[in-house]
Amino acid sequence: MPHRRKVMPSRRRLLQILAAAGALGAGGWALLTAARGNSYYRGPGSDHFDGTRFFNPGGIEPRGRLDFLRWQFSERGAAWPSSFPSPFPPDRPPASVAGDAVRIAYVGHASLLMQTRGLGILIDPVWSERASPLSFLGPRRVNPPGRLRRAAQDRLRPRHAQPL
Repeated sequence: MPHRRKVMPSRRRLLQILAAAGALGAGGWALLTAARGNSYYRGPGSDHFDGTRFFNPGGIEPRGRLDFLRWQFSERGAAWPSSFPSPFPPDRPPASVAGDAVRIAYVGHASLLMQTRGLGILIDPVWSERASPLSFLGPRRVNPPGRLRRAAQDRLRPRHAQPL
C-alpha cells in the first residue's frame, strides 16, 4: 500500500475559509442579537426613549436588520449631484478679532475658522477632492473647497484622520 502524503491547504484557501467562518459568525450574531434590542444601555423612559430603544417621536418605526440588508443590496438612492452650490454668499472673515469677542466662520464641508483674542483657529479642514484618507476612494467633492487668507489662521485643529 503506497504512503499517502497529507496535502495542506494553501494560505489563500485557509484565509478564504477563515473569512467565510467569520462572516457567518458575524451574520449569525447580528441576526440573533437583533431581538435583544439595545443591549448596551437600559434606563428610565423619556419622550424619545422607551427604556430599551431610542426613537424619533412622531417618526417612523425602526425596521429590522433584514430590512436594512434588503435596502443596502437592492434599492438605489438618488445619484450623487455633480454640483450643489451654496445659496449663501462666501464669508470674508477679518484678518483677526481682538479682545474677548469670538467669531466663527463656516469655511466649507465641516471646516470652521474660530477667531478670538487675535488668534485664528482652523477646525477640521478638508481641502482635498474627496472626503477620504485615500485620493481615489470616497465621496467626491461637489463644491469647491473654502478659501482663507493665511493671515486668518494661526492654529490648526483636525478632528479626525483626513488628508490636509
